[in-house]
Amino acid sequence: ELDAGAARRALEGLDPGAVIDVVNAEMTRALRVVSVEQGLDPRDFTLCAFGGNGPLTGVEIARALQIRPVLVPPAPGVFSALGLLFSDTEHETVRTLMLRGTELTAAALESALAIVEAEATRHLVVAGEATVTVTRFADVRYAGQAYELPVRLPAGPVDIASLVADFVAEHVKTYGHGSAADPIDVVSVRVLARIERTTARKYDPLAAIRNLPRLESTRTAYFGPVAGHVGTPVCNRAGLLGGERYGPLPIDEIDSTCVVPPGCVARLDSYGNIEVEVDG
Repeated sequence: ELDAGAARRALEGLDPGAVIDVVNAEMTRALRVVSVEQGLDPRDFTLCAFGGNGPLTGVEIARALQIRPVLVPPAPGVFSALGLLFSDTEHETVRTLMLRGTELTAAALESALAIVEAEATRHLVVAGEATVTVTRFADVRYAGQAYELPVRLPAGPVDIASLVADFVAEHVKTYGHGSAADPIDVVSVRVLARIERTTARKYDPLAAIRNLPRLESTRTAYFGPVAGHVGTPVCNRAGLLGGERYGPLPIDEIDSTCVVPPGCVARLDSYGNIEVEVDG
């Protein structure tokens, strides 16, 4: 059992930001897996930071990956829920096939797609009034591989030669290599059925920000072993309406806090997103 005094002594001398550094390193590693290891250069992209934690750590992760712009959308802590309110209604249905060799025929694929398409659209049609659009995919891999790649199937009859060519192109795009001569497996087919909204839901985040009271305060914040504890201004998103502001600057909101470290610049774009320009 560790008493309070022993615990305090054990923690003395530790960098209070060490835990955050470990978390950032893990998230940076995960982003490398889906970017650098897929042949993509992170510097070509903008890092979108949302969720309750994303705006806190986004800039440090962007620095590690040499990404210059970081984008923090309005209501970042409930961004996914907000997206559900404004997204089209969709239903995806999948059917496992495992077609290979002589079993991989256009007739077999079309038969399976017809079943999956009927099931997917059945969930969306309401009183025969809804117009449903359908997108078809096949999950394809080289024989012996453990993972599949989704390949979009155009409308109309299935063409196996085109399917193979599209899969090879997707494999080259994802992994940097591919072969049209190696046998493939079609593991499953999937159909995404969608009902597009006929009336747009209105949401003007910039107008909502203009209606916020502008909150300003100061507090001491820790910005790593180099900068240490810094007395810094604190504002909410409305505090950026007057123009760009320089870090260090925590931007407090109800659902998250965006941290703008020293050397970085924050501004609002025309949609109410916080744009953070990361220093080199």
